[in-house]
Amino acid sequence: MTTKDISRPVCILGLGLIGGSLLRDLHSAGHPVFGYNRSRSASRSAVGEGFDVSPELEATLHRAAEEDALIVLAVPMTAVEELLDAISTHAPECGFTDVVSVKTAVYQAVKDRDMQDRYVGSHPMAGTAESGWGASLTGLFTRSVWVVTFDHLMDAEKVSSKWMSIWKDVTQMASAVGAEVVPSRVGPHDAAAARVSHLPHIFAETAAIVGDNGGA
Repeated sequence: MTTKDISRPVCILGLGLIGGSLLRDLHSAGHPVFGYNRSRSASRSAVGEGFDVSPELEATLHRAAEEDALIVLAVPMTAVEELLDAISTHAPECGFTDVVSVKTAVYQAVKDRDMQDRYVGSHPMAGTAESGWGASLTGLFTRSVWVVTFDHLMDAEKVSSKWMSIWKDVTQMASAVGAEVVPSRVGPHDAAAARVSHLPHIFAETAAIVGDNGGA
């Protein structure tokens, strides 16, 4: 699948490891993509590398509204609600997704604002130990799992063609950067993610026990 299958430009809010890497991949593929980062120094670095990036949130969202862009929230959970309010004010018709690792809390915040008809949650299960624009790289998502949620499809009495179009664009965006799309509801995703997050601790504890037993 190529970026030609994505029906609209992509606007990424937050250009750390995940958001920045997505910007790089879409740009490399020739798809229209622009972004916002609150750090002016990081924004200057991105612009210096040839990317279309601004440190001005309101201006970026106005542009997203004008171009009917798919907005990607690539920020920590603590910043999600502020961005949802900004999107509601400055880009009230745009479809959007997020890449936050917990999905239930984001979906609840979206429902609290009655924005669920233009929201599709997602979570690329990829990353490194680094963070920030300087940590972003091309190819981060290749062969990784990218969860895309569909709760609105199950919860609503009727789902609009607009929501279906947004869901399609999110899945095609993930596929276009080399990820394997896995549909899920938010609850099962969060339960599975919690189990996986404990594995390093389990492995470390197991190694310590084996060491205490002389490697037996």
